[in-house]
Amino acid sequence: MKTKKAFMPNAIMSKAFMLTVALLIAGSITAYAEGSQEVIDVIREIEQLGGGSGGRPPAPTGVTAVRNPAGSTDVRVSWNAVSGATGYRVYYSATGADSGTREGSPTTTTFTSTGNYVDRTHYFRVSAVNSAGEGLPSSWVMVGPVAASGTPAPTPTPTPAPTQSGDLARWTRVSNSRFGTSDINGMHHHRRGEN
Repeated sequence: MKTKKAFMPNAIMSKAFMLTVALLIAGSITAYAEGSQEVIDVIREIEQLGGGSGGRPPAPTGVTAVRNPAGSTDVRVSWNAVSGATGYRVYYSATGADSGTREGSPTTTTFTSTGNYVDRTHYFRVSAVNSAGEGLPSSWVMVGPVAASGTPAPTPTPTPAPTQSGDLARWTRVSNSRFGTSDINGMHHHRRGEN
């Protein structure tokens, strides 16, 4: 009796071969544990497409991340439901270039990440989970820093000059005083030594 060979696309087979060579050169499986996110993603692809346990769910689609409410430190991550998934894993990254850190394991298609900086970009991605394990993660989505409002602070209203009659009502701006710019009243002001 012949066994049925699992179908594996050439691109995956090529990546699997390169991964095998890399592990052989490294001399141990620690290359997997310490490997780049690309190596980890290739291993997950191989497992999902027939080289491993197979029945894992696909990556979620329609992943979005928005500050909710706008301008806050809370980010709402949402995605489309994955058929057969029993739960999800939400990952956070400050760069979107690493494997990320698991931030939550919701059973619904939304998750709120709290305590995010308002002056930085944050990255999120989601994977689906079922009895066979965790599927491939979605692509990273980002939420940017809170934009400046663009509204300038109100300009303080200057205090009006006194409105009394007589010499005190005539103010003159003096700009060449050794004491700096100041307002003086209309009375005669002489430097020391002058008449």
